Amino acid sequence: GILSSSDEPAKPNDLWDPNQPDPSSSSSPFRILNIGNGKKVNLENYISEIEQNLGKKAIKEYLPLQPGDVTDSLSDISKISEETGYKSTVSYEEGVAKFIAWYKDYYEKNT
Repeated sequence: GILSSSDEPAKPNDLWDPNQPDPSSSSSPFRILNIGNGKKVNLENYISEIEQNLGKKAIKEYLPLQPGDVTDSLSDISKISEETGYKSTVSYEEGVAKFIAWYKDYYEKNT
């Protein structure tokens, strides 16, 4: 995803209006691209995957939903797919495992 997006550099939005700004575009050449697998993941399963890879249990405190809480979420990869042809081949389990491995390696070397 990152490499494919670098083949098509961001362009400025000539119609961008600072009086009615759109946070996803700008008069400067930048863009926001969501890179994920485009599938819903249950939060409990996601936390469990992190716990397994860290070898630690999370301390969870369940509270009623708060204003602004999101009940469903997924990575919308339609923009990066349209712009670059990107399609993820990595499951969230594999992605979490690779991220945790990188995290452990990085912080072991830098602490």
